[in-house]
Amino acid sequence: MGMMFPMTKSLLNDPKVWIGDTGATMHMTPYSLGMMDLHDTHAQEAITMGNKSVEQAMKIGNMPGKISDKHSNSWGTTTIKDVALVSKCGFNLFSISNLLKEDWHLKGTSENLTLTKDGHTIVFDKCILTPRVQRGITYMLYIKHHTEMAGMVIDGKIQLTIQQAHDQLGHCSDETT
Repeated sequence: MGMMFPMTKSLLNDPKVWIGDTGATMHMTPYSLGMMDLHDTHAQEAITMGNKSVEQAMKIGNMPGKISDKHSNSWGTTTIKDVALVSKCGFNLFSISNLLKEDWHLKGTSENLTLTKDGHTIVFDKCILTPRVQRGITYMLYIKHHTEMAGMVIDGKIQLTIQQAHDQLGHCSDETT
């Protein structure tokens, strides 16, 4: 069994964490890291956010990666298709409603949300209780990007910030990174 993810609000800032969102009309992310097959968007691909602001998707692409459970054990690979790159969306939002539209089935408990279709399963098993007397819960999925570590060092000097290295190497301390 791998190590447990820290179930704190700071986990939401990890570019590999996807929030299961039934209100999102499409998958979206503020991070381009790991995205593939990017293409330009059109004016009609503007997105109305939860605060009613309208944001334009900069690009649309696919996000391949490895899914991990809450103990950091790998469940296999996946590709989230048609992900909008939206700089002001704040977090990675996984559109559960898009999958429901494609006849996936949703089941929820206090510990996870599960989507199933044709023998395939997606489990949002990382949960954070929300503030205000712990009234709500946020369900998340962790997808490690299929990006290479090549290019981190040029002429013997590291070319990444601590945060970029942390994002590439995982949840280790600043000193270890």
